[in-house]
Amino acid sequence: MKAGGKAPARAGCSVGPSGDQGPRLSALEPDTSCWNHLNWRCSVRGAYEVEALEARLTERGLAVRCRHAALRIFRHPDGHEIDLVLTTGRVQLRVDIGQPEDQRTQVAHALHGTLSEALEGRGEGQDPAKGQGQA
Repeated sequence: MKAGGKAPARAGCSVGPSGDQGPRLSALEPDTSCWNHLNWRCSVRGAYEVEALEARLTERGLAVRCRHAALRIFRHPDGHEIDLVLTTGRVQLRVDIGQPEDQRTQVAHALHGTLSEALEGRGEGQDPAKGQGQA
C-alpha cells in the first residue's frame, strides 16, 4: 500500500540525489500537546510504501503496536512511540515518561532520525536509541 496521497509525491517534497521525489520528513518540533518534552511532531512529505517502512522500522527494533488502514503505531522497547497517520502524513513522536527529562529532546531527535533513515532506506538495522543513553 502506498501512503502519502494519490499522487506519487506531495507538493513541497524535496528532490533526492537521483532526481526522484521520495519521502522526506519535515523538521522536528514540540507538539502543541507537548509537556515536559514528551510529545513531538513532524510530517512525511512524499509517497512511500507502508510495508517497506514497517519492515525497516521493525529491523531497527521497533514493534508494530497498531496496524490500521489509516494509522501505524511503532513502539520502541524502551516505551517510545512513533505514530504515523497514513492519510495525512502527520507524525507524532512520544517519548516515554520514564525517560529522564534531560534526555528527552535527544531521544526525540534520535527517533526522528531513525524514521527519516527508514523512509529513505538508509541505515538498516540500527537501534534508534543507540548512543542516546538507552539500554
